[in-house]
Amino acid sequence: MAHYGASIATQSAEEPHFDDSKDPARLAYRALINNTRTLEFTSFASNQRQQEGAFPEKGRAAALHFLNDGNVCITPFCSSSALQQYLDAEPNNSLPQGTISSGVYQPLRRMIILEDLPRNYVEILGSRLKIHPRFFAAHYSCPIKTGSAGKGLILGQPSRGYFVLQSPQMHYMTVKDQKLDGGGLLYRANSHVRRYILKGVKDNDTDLSGCFGEMWNVISFWSKEYRNGDWTAVVIVDPPLGDEIRHGDKREQRQINIAEGDPATGFGMQYPSLTANKDLSEDIDTWHIPKRSPSMRSIYEETLYAYSKGHHPVTDDPTSCTSIIRRLTLSFWIGYVDRMRYILNNHHKQVNGDEGSVLWQTWLFQDLVQLKADLEYVLIFLLRNLKVLEVRPGGGGRSSIVDDWETDEWNLVEARFTTVFLRLGFIASVFSIGGDYAVGEPKFWLFFAITTPIGILITFLLFTNIGPETKSKIGPKVKSLQETLRIRRSPAEGI
Repeated sequence: MAHYGASIATQSAEEPHFDDSKDPARLAYRALINNTRTLEFTSFASNQRQQEGAFPEKGRAAALHFLNDGNVCITPFCSSSALQQYLDAEPNNSLPQGTISSGVYQPLRRMIILEDLPRNYVEILGSRLKIHPRFFAAHYSCPIKTGSAGKGLILGQPSRGYFVLQSPQMHYMTVKDQKLDGGGLLYRANSHVRRYILKGVKDNDTDLSGCFGEMWNVISFWSKEYRNGDWTAVVIVDPPLGDEIRHGDKREQRQINIAEGDPATGFGMQYPSLTANKDLSEDIDTWHIPKRSPSMRSIYEETLYAYSKGHHPVTDDPTSCTSIIRRLTLSFWIGYVDRMRYILNNHHKQVNGDEGSVLWQTWLFQDLVQLKADLEYVLIFLLRNLKVLEVRPGGGGRSSIVDDWETDEWNLVEARFTTVFLRLGFIASVFSIGGDYAVGEPKFWLFFAITTPIGILITFLLFTNIGPETKSKIGPKVKSLQETLRIRRSPAEGI
């Protein structure tokens, strides 16, 4: 494990091994997982049962204690037994509470971060902290291949005590002998969570989209408040990909290589720094040392590193400890939008000026329509993240969870993403029309006859004061009509 700072003291491995067969709490928790007969638990419970040998220990965990002075004391656990010993020790084994030092009360404000879902860690955390298994089952599900039941867990109505943040991530990667797999395929990460990687094949040497593997990262948050400002939070993060991934259908291992970028083209996989300060330090000898940019290979290590730098004051509200995981999520989205724009610009340069080529026609009539549908799906997750963080689109009002600058950055991400999406949506809509109304057919002019007046009207409303005035007049009437008809948004809609 990397060194994160002097504030870290590792829980040693000298503690005795705990026999889970003699632990009634763990046995009861395991039975709860296995006996829950709902669809969302089926795959999760099966994965937990199939973990044998060293796999129930294949994960990492650490406890972060937030002190009154803003410092963070980080204690990594080298095993699940170390975690169990920590949670079973006073004052954690009954009602967690803070301590009094020099007459000053230090509340117990801690975050336990868990990487992956190894069975031993899941059972210990769940049984000791009374966490319902749905929290772990929801994290197990993959946003790419989630059914209706799983969506109810992952994308259900969030609360301040439990929510998930989901982020798309692009890896500049190669899969050994991928062409033997038949082109663009779905791969699966070697982990206890269900995460899939979409990896295409390069059509030619200039095809940039085939250089990336796209996947989703999930960060899950759970918290419980006690008394006197004491609280415990649990954060689950996904593990790094490693050197191998599995073929989606054949279950065979495939070697992968993840690079930081392509020196030949000058493209670099960079993310915004999580620890950069606004001002320089007083010590001029440190000015020549730049702040490191996160590589985002290991969310667990990036999180611990960021919390070990600087001060992180917290309050009685457990969500006040989520500053780093919020920045991680924001950094993922900024990186994704930047890479998507880079890929689109690169592809535009390839097909521009060669309208008669097969590549241009394939892009316009097939790839573009599919990309529009994919981005529409991604946009749903972006809007759900905004809802979880209480970020009002357009900057209307301020969130009680995120800082003002985070609100501005999230709105900027949404604006940049929507700019790309709307342009693609318009073009894709034109070229997805069929029959007599298709491109080049006699009635194609009707498309512009309908859309042009609407576009002019929208532009007129945007650049005049009629829009706000109209909204202020009809807004109360619409609200009154909704209340009269008792129109309510379904929880399944989420947004």
